[in-house]
Order: sequence, then C-alpha cells, then structure tokens
Amino acid sequence: MILFLCSSEASFINGEGICIDGGMAKQIIYHEN
Repeated sequence: MILFLCSSEASFINGEGICIDGGMAKQIIYHEN
C-alpha cells in the first residue's frame, strides 16, 4: 500500500481514510443477529 501511495498512479486519491491494520480487520468474525 505504501508503494502504491507513493507512486504516480495514486495521484488522484485525496481525502480518503485508508485503514492499514496488517490484516486484523479480516480476522474479525461477524455474527448475524
């Protein structure tokens, strides 16, 4: 992600919140009610 953000391809990204958590969000188990 860091390499992408430093590249010219990411020049159009502005005002975006990007979560970089090392994959922790993928491990969250969501239960349906």
